[in-house]
Amino acid sequence: MKWLSFLIVSLLLSCGSTKEKINVSSSDPRDILKAVLGDVNQESDEYTIMDARIEKNILVLSIRYSGGCTSTQGSLIGNQNIMKSMPPKRSMKFILKKEGACRKMNEEQFVIDIQDLAYKKEKGSEIILLLDGFDTPLKYIYN
Repeated sequence: MKWLSFLIVSLLLSCGSTKEKINVSSSDPRDILKAVLGDVNQESDEYTIMDARIEKNILVLSIRYSGGCTSTQGSLIGNQNIMKSMPPKRSMKFILKKEGACRKMNEEQFVIDIQDLAYKKEKGSEIILLLDGFDTPLKYIYN
C-alpha cells in the first residue's frame, strides 16, 4: 500500500514540471559526487554549462565538452570564504579533467551533493551559490 501511494505521489509531482527531474534517492551513491571547500582557482579542462539547478541538497549540472573519450572526472570546489551579504554568497567552480584525444562532442550530467557548501548545516539556512561559467545565481536552502 505504501509503495502504491509513493508511486501515485511521484507521478503527480512529475506531471507538474517540464524540466527533467533526477530521482536522487534511486541514484547509485557512487554516482553522486561530493562538493568540497578549497581552491576555486584550480585549472580545469574546457566545458560549457548547459544547465544547473538545485534539488534539495543536490546540484544537477549538465555540461558539454569535446574530447574525453577515454575517461572523464568532475569535481565541485566551493570557496572557503563567504561573501558578507544578505543572504550570504559563496563562489564555486566545477573542475573537469578528461583523458583521450578525440573530436567527439559529449554531454554529461553530474549529480553533486552540496551540503558542505551550506552557510550553516541547519534546516532553512540560505546561501546564494555563484557557479563559475553560469550566469544565474543558485539559491540553496539547506534541507
